[in-house]
Amino acid sequence: MAFGLVSPLASQPFDTLKTKMQAEGRYAKEGPVSVGRAILRTEGLAGMYRGMMPILLSTGVQKSALFAGYAGAKRWCDQSKIALLAAPLPGLNGMNLSVVVGSVTASTARTLVETPFELAKVRKQTGGTFRSAAGVFSLKQISELYTGAFATWGRATMMLTTFFVLCDQAQRTAPELMS
Repeated sequence: MAFGLVSPLASQPFDTLKTKMQAEGRYAKEGPVSVGRAILRTEGLAGMYRGMMPILLSTGVQKSALFAGYAGAKRWCDQSKIALLAAPLPGLNGMNLSVVVGSVTASTARTLVETPFELAKVRKQTGGTFRSAAGVFSLKQISELYTGAFATWGRATMMLTTFFVLCDQAQRTAPELMS
């Protein structure tokens, strides 16, 4: 939870700059310092942190979902009696395919939680909304909540597979250190 609170506080201004430069034509050809000055001038410091609340609200659930997804899928693979899933992969220092399956499951769980909150954040940063006027979501609006999910999943899969493979390698290479 501490990471989930500190990370957005530190990174949100940079994310706001990136989002504005990508999504708003008036900032497309400007540098981050120029965009930052414009935001501070027109919106104040609060403008740099606009859209942070959805990320703060989702971070605990997001992290819980990804670690639970990884642990559950890896445990299932390791206990499945399916040799391919539990046997060490050649040339990878004894790593099992279960680490990769767990990583992809973690990425999927994270994406399912993260994508609607990320959309809400971006919409808030760019002045849009993410609710219907009546406060009720239609089926179309629910599907729109997952706009960008495939890209989010790809990013999460690359990042989390790297993370979990490195953790697995460290655990097998230096178990005393990891404990």
